[in-house]
Amino acid sequence: MWVSRRRSGTCAALRWSAVQQRYLCGMVAEPGDVTGWTHPLAVRLQVWLARRWVAAGAGCDADVRAEPPGLG
Repeated sequence: MWVSRRRSGTCAALRWSAVQQRYLCGMVAEPGDVTGWTHPLAVRLQVWLARRWVAAGAGCDADVRAEPPGLG
């Protein structure tokens, strides 16, 4: 919500990584692309804040039910 200012729907910072075959938080992966702030110090600060706020590496809080392919 902080980045996209949306209470529902997809976050504006959500990015697909074709290399990793998964979605990534753009504020952690490429914050300059999301905010337009590209100064190296600003990028480092944005990454640090984003990791802290989304608790990167601490687990997922998404409300998703995964089902095996072909069974849903």
